[in-house]
Amino acid sequence: MSKQLEAINLEAFTDSELTQLEKSIQRERKRREKTRVEDAHKEIRLVAAKYGLKLEDVVGNGSGKKGPAGGGSRIAPKFRHPEDPGKTWSGRGRPPRWVQEWEQHGGSREELRIN
Repeated sequence: MSKQLEAINLEAFTDSELTQLEKSIQRERKRREKTRVEDAHKEIRLVAAKYGLKLEDVVGNGSGKKGPAGGGSRIAPKFRHPEDPGKTWSGRGRPPRWVQEWEQHGGSREELRIN
């Protein structure tokens, strides 16, 4: 710890002053983080431009996936509700309620499969 920090006597602050100090510290941390992110983007843009690319070509679109903003490509459905064709399921992840209900009433998941 620096000597300057050691010289701060936190016991001399009121609870209200400590709360204000905490808020000021958080604001400063957020400001610094924002500055670091902006600086990193500038550097990456410069490197991308050097190779004739855009930032998005190098790092994606911010969704964690490369491709269209907001999600990338959709997975084709593998199962369809027999009475409501608008209800589909890709077969990935937890089965939707309509699939669970179908199976609870004795139906087979294979009966729902899209050929």
